[in-house]
Amino acid sequence: MVIKERISRRTMLSGSFMVFGTLPFAAWPEPVKATSGRAGFLGTGRTDEGRYVAAFLSPDLHLQETIDLPLRGHGIAVRPDGNEAIVFARRPGTYSLVISLHDRSVVNRIDSPSGRHFYGHGTYSLDGRMLFATENDIGRGVGVIGLYDVMEGYRRIGEMPSGGVGPHEIRMMPDGRVLAVANGGIKTHPEFGRAKLNIASMRPNLSLLDAWNGKSVVRWEPSTELHRLSIRHLDVNQFGDIAFGIQYEGLRDAKVPLVGVRTHGGQFVFADEPEGIVGNHQNYIGSIRFDASGFFIMASAPKGGISLIWEVASRRYLGSFQTVDASAIAPVLKSGAFVVAGGDGSVHRIKVSERMEPRKETSGSEIDWDNHLREI
Repeated sequence: MVIKERISRRTMLSGSFMVFGTLPFAAWPEPVKATSGRAGFLGTGRTDEGRYVAAFLSPDLHLQETIDLPLRGHGIAVRPDGNEAIVFARRPGTYSLVISLHDRSVVNRIDSPSGRHFYGHGTYSLDGRMLFATENDIGRGVGVIGLYDVMEGYRRIGEMPSGGVGPHEIRMMPDGRVLAVANGGIKTHPEFGRAKLNIASMRPNLSLLDAWNGKSVVRWEPSTELHRLSIRHLDVNQFGDIAFGIQYEGLRDAKVPLVGVRTHGGQFVFADEPEGIVGNHQNYIGSIRFDASGFFIMASAPKGGISLIWEVASRRYLGSFQTVDASAIAPVLKSGAFVVAGGDGSVHRIKVSERMEPRKETSGSEIDWDNHLREI
């Protein structure tokens, strides 16, 4: 089933987000204290010496161990039992590393098969027995989802269509049966590096796929005039809502929607923004996450140096917060609270608040953080 909607930036549809002005949000005054030796977050980045690493942050945001990566890393998936995490190479990379979260060592390396490369993300089944990775079928120029049997040492046992071109972030829905896939619509080829080969004809979509037979459950595409809205990143909350972030392959100051939601009721809607924000994000969303409660969404705009928050329950846009060159976002256990890590080594604590004035609480980490951060 293909669902298409024509949605203008200034129009709210079918119970979508509504703007009622801004709401201050700030850093919480006391950091969460570590209760064990395990890290609270895992991300990728680059050291001052130029080494690409996977890096652990403690719950109070102190840098702990680092693990060297062969090349630049990107997305991270954490196995549901908390024993392992997998780090994927940046597109069009061909490696991924499985890391033990107990002793923080590399326990496996998975290389993409001939004719395929990774697109930077993957997700586990809810029982942790399968891994689903976004990949490129290089010869045909279409997206596939690689299927890996975790119980057999991450052996690749097959693949299924991703539902489009250029699949990027992928998440398992709460029912454990359906996969949400952000198909960016951009055709690439390793011989041309990261060059985008089909901007004029790109057709992004958000696909919901049956994880066990590969059948399409839902496929949503932006309207024809918005076909350059590359849907790149997404997140899923415990209620089955999907938040997705967009990178517009057009003018940086064009007025286009960049954050959308597929509600658990099946509606696809875009979030609106006040005029003062338009253009500040340079039409590029680097990462998008729900908070722990599932009631708030944060989206990072690293090229614009800001992060933005919406409240899902009241449908309010809450405001923006300066986060220079920061893309990586992770929720913490507090409702409405996030950690944002930047390419300048900064780490920000941000919490939604109706009473506190905006205040930046920032620390340095000696790591230039890359695109994504995962809570452990």
